[in-house]
Amino acid sequence: ENDIAVSLSRAANIEKWVQAFAIFIHDKYSPEKQRELFLRQNAFLKEQMEKNGLTVFPNEDSHSRSVLKTIENASFIGGDFELIERLSAEGFKLATLTWNAENCYAGGADSPEGLTALGKEAVKKFSECSVTIDVSHLSDMSFWDVVKQTDKASGGVRILASHSNARAVCGH
Repeated sequence: ENDIAVSLSRAANIEKWVQAFAIFIHDKYSPEKQRELFLRQNAFLKEQMEKNGLTVFPNEDSHSRSVLKTIENASFIGGDFELIERLSAEGFKLATLTWNAENCYAGGADSPEGLTALGKEAVKKFSECSVTIDVSHLSDMSFWDVVKQTDKASGGVRILASHSNARAVCGH
């Protein structure tokens, strides 16, 4: 503990709050290892939520301490779109398609590539499951490919840049 850290013990005195908890999966692992790591981290998050009386955001309780569950680098899902449905039902409502490298869905910040055919399908499935696409870490081309899928007339894709930089300050 220090004077600026936010902790569960300090937050216990706050009546209502929401904190985003990202499960981050590094590019360096195989898809099989990425999935294993995701499932292990997700199990730990569930355990901590139960232990500390936290609920999944959004929820009906206006006096709750809530967790916004997010995925950073959803490539471990691959073509298993039923997993997107299950994760959405579990409360995951925000996902990046990549971290920095190119993967089965898109080019990351370190790649010039755009969305792949599988990536376009994944964006559509995430949208159908009410999971917002976090465009952070995408290549320029991937970003614009996602934007093209945001046609409001058809329900579109919701996007958010949760942790991105101004290019003039930092090119990543």
